[in-house]
Amino acid sequence: ERINPHKLIIDDQEFVNFAAACTHYNINNVRTQSRIRLGWSFKQAFDLEERPVELIKCGLETFKTYKEAWSNRQ
Repeated sequence: ERINPHKLIIDDQEFVNFAAACTHYNINNVRTQSRIRLGWSFKQAFDLEERPVELIKCGLETFKTYKEAWSNRQ
């Protein structure tokens, strides 16, 4: 029997690969991979744990997203 190098365990559930985990949790594969590359934990990336909001500072104002900061530019 070969060892599966793509096996993934999230919240005590085992998946054959990353895509199977995304399908199980009904979330977008690309978005989840992006979140992990940005440093999110697996639980946060798979929406199993709340991600703390990190505010973006632009001048003297703070925003929750870059989109919000961009739309409020003057």
